[in-house]
Amino acid sequence: MHVTKLETRHEAYRVATRNGGAAGSDGQTVEAIEQAGRWRVLAALQQELISGRYQPQAHRRVDLPKGHGKSRTLPSPCLRARVGQGALQLMLEAIFEADCCENADGDRPGRSPQQALAHVRRRVVRRRSTGIDVDLSRYVENIRHAVLWDKIAKRVQDPQVLRLIKQTLKGGGHVGGPQGGPLSPLAATIYVNEGDWAVDAIRRKTAAGDYEAVHYHRFAADIVSTASGHRRKRGGAQRAWQRLQESLAPLGVSLNPETTKMVDPLKGEACSVLGCDLRRVGRRRGEGHFILITPKKSARLAIKAKSREIIRQAGATPLKEVIARINRALAGWGQSFRWGQASRAFSEVRDSVERKGRILLTRRTRRRKRGTGWQRWRSGYLDDVLGVFWDWKVRHLPHAGSYTCKWPPEARGPITLMVKVMG
Repeated sequence: MHVTKLETRHEAYRVATRNGGAAGSDGQTVEAIEQAGRWRVLAALQQELISGRYQPQAHRRVDLPKGHGKSRTLPSPCLRARVGQGALQLMLEAIFEADCCENADGDRPGRSPQQALAHVRRRVVRRRSTGIDVDLSRYVENIRHAVLWDKIAKRVQDPQVLRLIKQTLKGGGHVGGPQGGPLSPLAATIYVNEGDWAVDAIRRKTAAGDYEAVHYHRFAADIVSTASGHRRKRGGAQRAWQRLQESLAPLGVSLNPETTKMVDPLKGEACSVLGCDLRRVGRRRGEGHFILITPKKSARLAIKAKSREIIRQAGATPLKEVIARINRALAGWGQSFRWGQASRAFSEVRDSVERKGRILLTRRTRRRKRGTGWQRWRSGYLDDVLGVFWDWKVRHLPHAGSYTCKWPPEARGPITLMVKVMG
């Protein structure tokens, strides 16, 4: 069984620890495992798998804020469980990659968020007059273990692997995917893969040569659907939407009627994907249009709230550590949204962080607060001396055609459709 090979475990450990990660329910950190000896821990885990004594430990529950006073509870597996899931993910990915719909991206080899944005932009700029923005309610949380296990069992025949998969699913609760671990994205893709193919069938039916009246694209939890505004093709988007509902209903996945909307990109209305708004706007000089890509307002508010919370909870924490926490948050957010026309959004976030940082400095120097301290602590001081994050450079989003060469020949071709999956 490939899952039990020490080389597979080592690669899974490398992936699980490359971004650090907090300790799980067992309290073990990456540093503690390194001190105990990585190979010794992996060898012990290998023996448990071979003998059938392996049992995933209970997950630690973490509450994450969602905004508007709401929170979301996610299970956080321990490092030992993440390594086990990573080994499964490496094996299952090689099997199910051939089955995945070519219009579905997200945590798949050779796919990236920038690629998804480029393909959606390509469809909007081609005068698609109908776009559907849909939220799927509690998508990953409602995964039914029996349904997912049956889908995997059709392609995997090894009883030991199937037993390990069942143990992993049950480790996160009685329902829902293995959230918080590396297996979660792949499990979610396998679960809705038939729905992807069902909607993609409509795309293929509307194709005439290189022209396609309906497009469908899913990146992990974000789905976008666009359709031609021609009078003979106007019903294509609604048919794709209906087909998606019919395919997901048996899986227990429902659409959120409160946030589902239909937009007209030709009128400047925004299509939302991966936290970005895509709008078709006229050029300031000359004729023609281009697609304006900016971070959503909710994304800007979220990073400002997170930075504000880090500063509020600073207390007596050394300033160097506080700045390191802020920089980690800003670096991850900036990497996700630096594509397109994000300069104004970046300036807004940067000014907010600097203002809160100056307030913190004023409070720590016990000076009477007379403003935000911008005269005493200029931007250059925050950047050069304190080392506050300053990599706000916006990058050009490559054309969709530049990504085609990275795909295998059978997977090449235009992609699209819009739907946003929550969870």
